Amino acid sequence: MSTETRYIVQRYPERKAQISRLMLKNPEFRTICSDYGKCLEARKYWDQSNDPSANIKAEDYRYLCKVLEDEILQALEDSVDLKEKNN
Repeated sequence: MSTETRYIVQRYPERKAQISRLMLKNPEFRTICSDYGKCLEARKYWDQSNDPSANIKAEDYRYLCKVLEDEILQALEDSVDLKEKNN
């Protein structure tokens, strides 16, 4: 698991096993988790920046992180639904 994808496990530690399984099976999920990590890092950068536009950029990244979290949670739910259908 890359450093960037660890952020999602930190965010949802109760789903660590499910996240790990889905990361092994689903390249799209890995990409979304990696994007989430990059987004968090960018948000932290802009939160600490003195640039005049930093607040706007940080807010944009906060929004994007939320969208990515929603995508990740949907993928996790979909994987549970698929597993239940296959049983």
